[in-house]
Amino acid sequence: MRATDAAVLGVDLGGTKCHAVLVDGSGRVVDEVYRNSDHLPDPVDVLLGVIGDLRASAAACRLAVCGIAIGVPAFIDPDSGLVVGGWNLGWDRFDLRARLDAVLSEPYTIDNDVNLAALGEARSGAGQGARCFATVAIGTGLGGAVVVDGQVLRGRHGAAGEFGFLLADRGQLGRRGLMGMESRVGGPWIGARMRELAPDSAVLGAAAVFAAASDGDPIAVQVLTELVEHVAMTIVDVTAVVDPEVVVLDGSVGRALGPYLAQLVELVEPSVLYPPDVRISTLAPNSTLAGAVAEAWRVGAPAG
Repeated sequence: MRATDAAVLGVDLGGTKCHAVLVDGSGRVVDEVYRNSDHLPDPVDVLLGVIGDLRASAAACRLAVCGIAIGVPAFIDPDSGLVVGGWNLGWDRFDLRARLDAVLSEPYTIDNDVNLAALGEARSGAGQGARCFATVAIGTGLGGAVVVDGQVLRGRHGAAGEFGFLLADRGQLGRRGLMGMESRVGGPWIGARMRELAPDSAVLGAAAVFAAASDGDPIAVQVLTELVEHVAMTIVDVTAVVDPEVVVLDGSVGRALGPYLAQLVELVEPSVLYPPDVRISTLAPNSTLAGAVAEAWRVGAPAG
């Protein structure tokens, strides 16, 4: 049983936004903060500001914060504890723990944002009951996670599931630093591809391209056709390696692919031995926060 005056913080720090919630022992979202990641020059200051705001909310409600979980668009090296590959935030080999230890007195954990999303899906979302499933998260970039028997598959360096490194064609081979498939499905690519095909178009940004395609704009339709094909390639590649029962599409772009789900499945099924059940995440406020809240309760639980 959780104490009635206990609460946790779940934080999703992405390449474009920082979204966080304060949740009490009954599971109620007491407060929620949403801020752009570039609100301040240093993303750590944005993160700490959001945590500070929710700590103040907890104090005002006479709630004691007993745990914090933070999702980041990178992975944590298991040997050094450094944040690796957080290019969307300008982080690589970055000692985030040192910054947090100087400010946070509560128990906390940091994990890859999609790992947390997958744990959220395993506990209360589309991955419930599946022995093996994968989350494919498409937003600013492309991330992923594989869950087997309730545990995230992490690999030797904690970098398993980094689907953004999958190659979309052989022209990407040997180009250091290139995120191959990410460069063909992420939100920035959608807008850039639209500008490439229609330089004079007023349609800007991924959301606008989706809206234009739904209205029948032929160029926007072409861009999303290419997007769907590359997402299908991603699912095929993941399926060939881990044979998941379920693939969950998440992230702002992944969730927007709901109207294209049948088209995706039609492309995937002929290309694999055992087609997975492809689903769109429906967790709210989002799957990363759902997983983060669960992990925050875990790290905040009293020992013994």
